[in-house]
Amino acid sequence: MLSQNNTISFLRPYLKWGACGGWKYTVERFITITIIPEGQDAELMGMYLFAGQILSWLPPLVFTVMNEAGVSIRISMISLLIFWFVAIVCLQCMGSCDYAVSATQESQSAAVVELE
Repeated sequence: MLSQNNTISFLRPYLKWGACGGWKYTVERFITITIIPEGQDAELMGMYLFAGQILSWLPPLVFTVMNEAGVSIRISMISLLIFWFVAIVCLQCMGSCDYAVSATQESQSAAVVELE
């Protein structure tokens, strides 16, 4: 049986994982909402959710197919790095968050001036 100290030591990585995962989704949605122009909330949030879900099934499918084909688990796990590298390349091609927020604010102020 685990003592109190061993239980805490055992749970520490899981608590860190939960805390990091919890703030990641909150901040991700907050930033997305911040850069969406006013009046386009529903359509762009729908696009955000669609883009987040459209390929989420692909890495587990690749891993499962390779596993069922008899490929070593190590090679299957390494093949998942391809998706990670593609994500890093896409992330490097994006502009800064500050630029996106300022561009959104400028477009909103321009729209307000046109309406007046």
